Amino acid sequence: MRVGIISSSEGFTFEQLCRGVAHLDVAFVVVTDRECGVERVCAARGIFCQRIVTKDRREFSRRAAEALKEQGVDFVLLFFNRLVSTDLYAALPTYNIHPALLPAFPGLRALKETREMGVRFAGATMHLVTEHADEGPIVAQVSTPIWPPVDEVQLADISFVQRIYLALLAVELQATNSLLAVPEQGTVEFLAKRPYSTTCNPSIVDDAMLSFIRRIEGERGIQVTEQGLTSPSSAA
Repeated sequence: MRVGIISSSEGFTFEQLCRGVAHLDVAFVVVTDRECGVERVCAARGIFCQRIVTKDRREFSRRAAEALKEQGVDFVLLFFNRLVSTDLYAALPTYNIHPALLPAFPGLRALKETREMGVRFAGATMHLVTEHADEGPIVAQVSTPIWPPVDEVQLADISFVQRIYLALLAVELQATNSLLAVPEQGTVEFLAKRPYSTTCNPSIVDDAMLSFIRRIEGERGIQVTEQGLTSPSSAA
């Protein structure tokens, strides 16, 4: 399986994603738009990386799609603060991992607004990318109970683990042929029922991935995921 990554971030989530899928036959193909930490991760790991420098959203999206298709990627994950155009997401199944629960907290200020609103659950959302920012079909969500006031560091730690979880889940869903995305129509559907927990819907079932997430949770002294899973049939 070949996973496309579009990013301009420091690469912390991507680095953990690489570690979390090390037991699987997964190759990454990365596109950036500037010098960034992700490029350093790629250099250290020998991952193909191409930088496309342009301020034009459509040109960037078109060139990124061409580069990723040439490398034979199966789907694309965004770790990216810029909007992409239909030239990318109509050509390849493209998913965004948003650091808050949608549709409640869209946009770039999602974490800040989560704190300001004093919500009792902090979450993250993986969704299919469409023409409307943060409004594509939701694939998965993770939510964690919090008790305000929660400080910025605590919330950032929770969000970090949640985004790693969803990135790992994206790989598992593709590896198990659980999703059917039709990019040109902006639709996605599950081809098989998936288990879920009280905090993760759907849930990861890969034991190595779950152990990896629990190790990160232990290092940060937080619990984001529930260990017990529920199957859709038994919950009916």
